[in-house]
Amino acid sequence: YRDWVIQAFNSDMPYDEFVKEQLAGDELPNRTEATVIATGFLRLGTWDDEPNDVEEYKYDRLEDLVHTTTTAFLGMTVKCARCHDHKFDAIPQTDYYRIGAAFWGGPVAHRARELQGGPTKEELGYDVLGWTDITKEPSPLNLLKKGDVHRPGPEVDPGSLTGTVSFVRDFEKPAAEVKTTQRR
Repeated sequence: YRDWVIQAFNSDMPYDEFVKEQLAGDELPNRTEATVIATGFLRLGTWDDEPNDVEEYKYDRLEDLVHTTTTAFLGMTVKCARCHDHKFDAIPQTDYYRIGAAFWGGPVAHRARELQGGPTKEELGYDVLGWTDITKEPSPLNLLKKGDVHRPGPEVDPGSLTGTVSFVRDFEKPAAEVKTTQRR
C-alpha cells in the first residue's frame, strides 16, 4: 500500500481518483491490481487475528475505519458518535452507523491467519492484500446503545452524513450479475 501511495503522488494522480481508489478500488469498473492495492487504506486499522469477542472486534474495526476515513477525507472527527450524538457538529449517532454500514460488506470471517478479514486470491482476482466485499448480501449492522456491543439497537441502512447534502446518496440493491454490495 505504501508503494501505491508513493506512486500516486509521483504520478500526480488527481485527488478525486486518489480517494476513490482507496475507498472503492475493488468496486471500480476498470479495476486493476493497483486499484485493489489502494484499498489497503481500509485494511490498515485495528487488526486482531484471534479476537476474544468477534462482535466487539467487528465494531472496533468499524470504528477505526469510520474514524480514519472521516478524519482523512472530511477533516472532521465522528468517533464520539459511536456512543451518542456529536456534541458540537450535526452528526447524529445514526449517521455514524450509516457510514459504517456503507463500508461493511460482510462478516469478519474466521479464516486462515493470513486472510483474516480479507478475501482469498480466487475471490479477489489478485494475489494481493486488499479489501473487497466477499458477498453481495451484507451482514446487518446495528446501532449500538451507548456504543455497547452487548446492547444492539435497530439495524441501520447504509448512508452518509445527513448534514452534508452534497454527500447524500441512496444505496440500491446491486444488479444480479454483481458479486459485491456496490456500496462504496
